[in-house]
Amino acid sequence: MDIGLEALLENYGIRLNGDLIRDAQCASITVMQNQGQFQMRSQIPFLIFPTLSMLTTNPIVKDLQGLIFYFVSSLDTTLAANKGLKAEVLIHSSKHSGRQSDCYT
Repeated sequence: MDIGLEALLENYGIRLNGDLIRDAQCASITVMQNQGQFQMRSQIPFLIFPTLSMLTTNPIVKDLQGLIFYFVSSLDTTLAANKGLKAEVLIHSSKHSGRQSDCYT
């Protein structure tokens, strides 16, 4: 959903990428399955709901145990240096993550 946040973030040297993060370290969803006359509930990992637990010691996030993001995109902070700003990563996905490109048009 376009809410006009991209222009504000780019003013601070941050670009919101048009992708989705998928991660093997993720939250589960409940799926209903029919087994004959019975309905079974199963929990399956949902790769695009990454759980982010590798946090820094920055006071903003230091006491958080973990976070779940739903349909999150990656951020590009390389523009910050061009604006004389320093960007600090507060949270990030696990080493088992990747990007699903071309999600938005």
